[in-house]
Amino acid sequence: MLTKKHKWVLELETKHFVETLMIGNYKTHFKNKWIEFADFREYQIWDDAKSIDFITSSKVWKTLVKLYEEERELNVHFLPFFGEEINFELNNINKRDIFEEILFILWISTVKQQNKFWSIYYNSWARSLFPLWKGISHFYDYFSKIEKNNFWNNNNFIKNILTKKSEQNISDKLKYFNNLKINNSLVFLFTSDLEIDEKQLKIAALKNDLVICNIFHSFENNLDEKWIVWFTDWQKDLFIDLDNKNKKEKYRELRKNKVINFRKIVRKSWATYLYFDEKINIFWELYKFFKSR
Repeated sequence: MLTKKHKWVLELETKHFVETLMIGNYKTHFKNKWIEFADFREYQIWDDAKSIDFITSSKVWKTLVKLYEEERELNVHFLPFFGEEINFELNNINKRDIFEEILFILWISTVKQQNKFWSIYYNSWARSLFPLWKGISHFYDYFSKIEKNNFWNNNNFIKNILTKKSEQNISDKLKYFNNLKINNSLVFLFTSDLEIDEKQLKIAALKNDLVICNIFHSFENNLDEKWIVWFTDWQKDLFIDLDNKNKKEKYRELRKNKVINFRKIVRKSWATYLYFDEKINIFWELYKFFKSR
């Protein structure tokens, strides 16, 4: 998990590069240039000089640009749909760190663009809604909650099964999100799952600009280790003999096909698919995403 020192270092390292990540690089599917005049705002260094309204500017002694429907505030929604797998760690690399770095980069872009953000997250199947707002303090409050979130509590496993609590998988959680009537927003869904209800996925992608971020530790898909690796869960100890080349290759092929099929389902539903692990340059991947839009 990122320490306080690491978070500040990460912010300093990324802030310079991502401060204009969304500016001029991103347009949602629901906004087209020059549709509707919305308001004026003061000229900023990245604005196109063609958008300056010289008549209005001369009246108020300020350089103003026309603000169109395309440039209104964008609501950004974060959906971290994880289970206990988010805490998987090997060779001092934790999946949670990958997720937090992505979150940090997206946050800096969101704040610099003065967009509002909102989130829904789960802990032991308990649902929490983080309010729609903007600003640095708002994000740090959210980030501290995410850091403390276990995403899973084994002590309540039997209790939740007996009480038949729902929303235990990504499809159920996405269905709840769809019922919230959220529209025309940029939605980032973070998950390690490779299965999802296509119907719920299509509904979410139809109403919003949906981006599915698959987050893994590279070991999960490649088994790039030797000898025997031991795992401990709440029930029993497990181990994998990584010297068995045949089983290793079968596993790799299975995982590869699962990732490919999941990506196909996402793209077929008109959502965007992004893949992340510790070997991926996170900033570059997000930069390409924004540029491609």
